[in-house]
Amino acid sequence: MAVFNMLPTQTMQLIHVHCKSKDDDLGTHIIANGDRCEYSFNVNIFQTTLIFCGIGWSGGLAVFNGYKARRDLERCLRYCMWDVKAAGGQGFRDGVSNRNIVIP
Repeated sequence: MAVFNMLPTQTMQLIHVHCKSKDDDLGTHIIANGDRCEYSFNVNIFQTTLIFCGIGWSGGLAVFNGYKARRDLERCLRYCMWDVKAAGGQGFRDGVSNRNIVIP
């Protein structure tokens, strides 16, 4: 799973990303404009893996499910991608440039 900082470059805003599951804290990252952070994890045998994330920047705050096995096993076969923009987050599935999840 990757989170990209797509806020307007003229603002030079950093975003703070913190993702975790029920059992594991995957860590906090500070991401500059145009950069990304990546998280790695394994889906459990019961396919109930849930990774939830909080993202904060000077213009907002969002909390969302970055990976939810029942939703994303087929949507993100290898990689889930999230863009953070001024209007919120946008999720993309493998190999597709059109967003299919929007987080206000």
